[in-house]
Amino acid sequence: MSSVFSEYVRSLPPSGEPADEDLDRVWAASRALLRGVLRRRGLWVLSPSYLGVTGYPRWVSGGSSDRRGVPVSGGDALDELVTDFYVEMFVRRLPNLRRHTNRGADIDGIVHLGAKQILQDRQRKNDPLGNRIFLWLREALQRCVDGRRIYILTAESKINNRSIFGFDRTRTDAVDENALVAQVRLWNDDLFASWIISGRPTGMIDKLEARILSLRQAKIEAFGFKILVDAMKSDIRNRLDSLSKTTEMDHPSTWVDPFSKIEEKQQLNTLSGCVEQRIEEVKSQKRTRDSLRKLWRFLEALARHSLDEEPQGVDDPRL
Repeated sequence: MSSVFSEYVRSLPPSGEPADEDLDRVWAASRALLRGVLRRRGLWVLSPSYLGVTGYPRWVSGGSSDRRGVPVSGGDALDELVTDFYVEMFVRRLPNLRRHTNRGADIDGIVHLGAKQILQDRQRKNDPLGNRIFLWLREALQRCVDGRRIYILTAESKINNRSIFGFDRTRTDAVDENALVAQVRLWNDDLFASWIISGRPTGMIDKLEARILSLRQAKIEAFGFKILVDAMKSDIRNRLDSLSKTTEMDHPSTWVDPFSKIEEKQQLNTLSGCVEQRIEEVKSQKRTRDSLRKLWRFLEALARHSLDEEPQGVDDPRL
């Protein structure tokens, strides 16, 4: 593993102000690290808005994917993400990183883990629909595993994006991605319709558990968790997009999108982050900033209550 992050922390003076060439080096390494994590999590092909980076259609602009160092001006969505990552890892967490390097330890592994956690937290906050689908499928699969009706074929016992499942623990068949995607679309014909009609995904985990077990009847003996999650997210988002466009033209004044609150929550999350940042930048006494912070949190709580928001990242086992 490269020691670029460890060397960077060791080279920082007590003031924390890095030399330009050191900052360029760690910036390029951070871009490469985050780009890799985005690709592995299937986020590279999605809009940066799913991680709260708005105003960009894609993560990199033309010709910027191999850029080295801090951009002199402008930048792209990936640079914005690197900026937030740098502040979190090398400003807020710097004292902890220094404790490790002062003992002679490398911190590259800590930085890599931090990148995964930061992106996961941002996705949970800014993509509630995708997070909900992830939690539903993970819970349904865990039930199947606990009941020994399906087996985890990979080494890790905890379900994650690398997990491969099979109905026979000795199977070594290649995962048929196309067949799995086709089955998910068939599932959504019913699941999505009932969701739209009721406005609430009642019994979704039970329904998903039954459909996962039905894969064997479709001659799918093994499948990957990430393929399953990505297929369901992509199909539901496409259906929402098509339904929104069709309904807007045909029934502009009568149809109410049951998913509209999800978009409102995303907008509120983005607004909240901006307000919190601006409060910290106010050039005034700490007492004034504390008062502003309390006022904003009160207003934010009222807004979230009106949206009937559930705690982020917590699944309801009754659904």
